Amino acid sequence: MIAQSANVSVRTLENGFRTFKEATPASYLRTLRLRAARLDLLDRSNQQSIRDICLKWGFLHAGRFSALYGSVYGESPRETLRRKSEVVSSRSAAADIRRGRL
Repeated sequence: MIAQSANVSVRTLENGFRTFKEATPASYLRTLRLRAARLDLLDRSNQQSIRDICLKWGFLHAGRFSALYGSVYGESPRETLRRKSEVVSSRSAAADIRRGRL
């Protein structure tokens, strides 16, 4: 639809996009969706499951999402959640120390 609206061929649109963003439109969109999913995983206030986050950002197969996520970020979505909770726990512990509780 975008190519038609711009009155160019799909191939021309893809080539122009690739020149501009160094990625195909599909891979660029996948990168944006993956980044949004990572932000949700790192958001301490977000209580959604990994599966719900996958679906929210258009990843319909959790295994494929996990493999893609791992190849880009070097850790699984579960490891990201675990790391997030460790940061929260260590911050809580630090706050407790400051308050004289530990």
